[in-house]
Amino acid sequence: MPAGFVSFERKVLPRGSLSGGVTYPDNDAWMKSSVPLCPFRVISSGLIEDEEEEALEVDFANKYLGGGALSRGCVQEEIRFMINPELIVGMLFMASMEDNEAIEIVGAERFSQYMGLV
Repeated sequence: MPAGFVSFERKVLPRGSLSGGVTYPDNDAWMKSSVPLCPFRVISSGLIEDEEEEALEVDFANKYLGGGALSRGCVQEEIRFMINPELIVGMLFMASMEDNEAIEIVGAERFSQYMGLV
């Protein structure tokens, strides 16, 4: 993604079969799968926003993008939206997510720092 561009994309795992006979596994199939995951590294200390390497950050706290970023929220998701304010734009056009949906955001750049308890 070129610097200065932000991309928002809704990812949806269909709940049933699609036309043409394409089917997707249900939760039980995922739990029983023996297909290996790609290599990954878990970082268990520090702050997500301070990670220097390209990292996949996962937030699953709220079905509404940004959670309480524009009201009284002050936890991980809301903090990310304040230090990367271009994320707030997504709150305008990304409707609430269902259980089978995720929103992928690429290209957000850190704008500010904050201080608080870790």
